[in-house]
Amino acid sequence: MTDTKKLKAYVTSIGERTTKLCIEQLIKYGFDVVVLDEDEKWIDKYKRFIKLADEDCLRIDADTLVNENAMLIGIDIKSDEYYIAHSYYDIYKNNISLGGPVFYTRRALKIIRENIDLISEQRPETSAVRLKQFIGHHGRRAMVIGIHGLGQDEEAIQRAIQNKEMRGQMKEYDFEFIDKINKLYD
Repeated sequence: MTDTKKLKAYVTSIGERTTKLCIEQLIKYGFDVVVLDEDEKWIDKYKRFIKLADEDCLRIDADTLVNENAMLIGIDIKSDEYYIAHSYYDIYKNNISLGGPVFYTRRALKIIRENIDLISEQRPETSAVRLKQFIGHHGRRAMVIGIHGLGQDEEAIQRAIQNKEMRGQMKEYDFEFIDKINKLYD
């Protein structure tokens, strides 16, 4: 069991408008926050996170805003779980989705560090937790931990669209919905 009050949350930011709010929410719920906001490729940011993190921790994108359920992260870890993906309301999908924040055990971090050269440049986190050492050690939590994608600017939305097109995932997303939401605030 991990004490959330001592848990580090690594916020990975590429300049999202919600970065400050993401940090504030994490602090509000007792996390020690480390911000990784340098202008660098995602693979480099992810590798830096893996090198810096040395204890059980959380990695969260800056466009994810946690709610009070975040205080439950890490308290129910089973011994065979190396990392845990959490559910959030994904504004891009207009639905509940499994994704972040992601809880990493010290063991997961060690495995990834030992295999850092095997992870994909396009999808580092996804490929890292698909390493053979993680088979049977994936944790998932259905409790909604927050909201993802709210309040992003057009540049961030276009990056998301390109990302989903590249991965062949467009049918899972509702970017027209995002456009309509954003027009409410024009």
